[in-house]
Amino acid sequence: AGTAMNVIPESVEITGTMRSFNRETRKLLQEEMKRASKVVEALGGKVDLTITEGYPPVINDDKATEVAFSALRGVLGENRVFEAPPIMAAEDFAYMAQEAPSCYLALGVRGHDWEDEFNVHTPTFRIDESALKVGTASMVAMAVEWMQRNGEN
Repeated sequence: AGTAMNVIPESVEITGTMRSFNRETRKLLQEEMKRASKVVEALGGKVDLTITEGYPPVINDDKATEVAFSALRGVLGENRVFEAPPIMAAEDFAYMAQEAPSCYLALGVRGHDWEDEFNVHTPTFRIDESALKVGTASMVAMAVEWMQRNGEN
């Protein structure tokens, strides 16, 4: 906002993303943003608040998650499968998870001999291609276990 830190600007633009672990919290956050913006008006300012719905929260289905863990442990071994801490992913996968029982997975793709990390969604992303075989085998195992448990042969 503005051109110098000690000059009151004519206008301020604040942008960002709003993420949450569930739909209820997302709704609450949106309502609180609307309430908080009223402070500006109370102080004589004008607010043009625009909230654009982004990706919905990624919510894992309990049954799909249990099937995934079981299948992955069978393919990869007990010590290579673990539950990661929740993350506020902004993923189009969330739309698929609204339509069918789903479980969001993270496949480790960092080469063991690499000194640097090459994170996804960055221009420096690299993949350890041996992870592709592991990912494929994992997806097949999960699909087969899902079909076996649900009588879909």
